[in-house]
This record gives sequence, C-alpha cells and structure tokens, in this order.
Amino acid sequence: MKVRRQKGFSLLKAIVALTILASSGVALFSWFSVTYDGLIRLQEVQARHQLMDDLHAYFSTLNIQEETTQRMRVNGFDVTWKAELLEPKQTGRGLTGGLSNFDLGLYDVDIEIGIEKRIVGRYQTRLVGYRRVRIL
Repeated sequence: MKVRRQKGFSLLKAIVALTILASSGVALFSWFSVTYDGLIRLQEVQARHQLMDDLHAYFSTLNIQEETTQRMRVNGFDVTWKAELLEPKQTGRGLTGGLSNFDLGLYDVDIEIGIEKRIVGRYQTRLVGYRRVRIL
C-alpha cells in the first residue's frame, strides 16, 4: 500500500505562521508609535528653544522701564510677561564714579508661555531698565 504525501500546510502550521506574523506586526506598530511620539516631543522642545531665543532677542531690545507688562503671540505660542521693580531706581554712575546720563532700575520679569490655553512653561529673569534723564 502506497502512502500519499500531502502537499501544502496543515492547519496547525498556518495558525503558527499567523501568530508569528501578528506578533511581529504588533511589535513593529509599537516601535513606530514610540518613535513618532518621540519625534513630536522633540519638535515641541525645538520650538520652545527657538521661542526662548526669540524672547531673548526681544528683551535685549526692550527698555523695561517704559513697558512693564505685555501679552503677545510669538511662533504660535501665547506669551505673557510682567516686570516688577526689585529695588528703587538709582542714578547711574560712569566708570570714573561720576553721574551718567541714565537712571537705572533692576526688574524681576515673570514670563508665562502657553499654547492653546495650556501653560507649557514659566520662566523668570532679571533685567535692567534705564531712562535717560540728563545730558552731560
């Protein structure tokens, strides 16, 4: 009597193959998800660093004695800042100790950064404000 060999896969082999395929698909999807989330976080951090660079440039051109609070939109972020005088204003002095043209004040600046009504950061810095009061 001759035994015939079956050609093809048995049901058990097909189930094992599908299980292995599904497991590797789940692992691959998980890896893509983690990578995508990391990419989104990286883009948010880069946007905040760019915003901080822009704010640094903005505050370097601003005379804080003339403007002590402001709300503005920068690079898609809502920025609110408020400056408070820390010490009484003082008469400026030159290198030789004589009077300068300016009165100076030290300000504490609180900066709040938000996006879509959600606060993403609070920062604090100190700036010197000046006002020209005399011509020497």
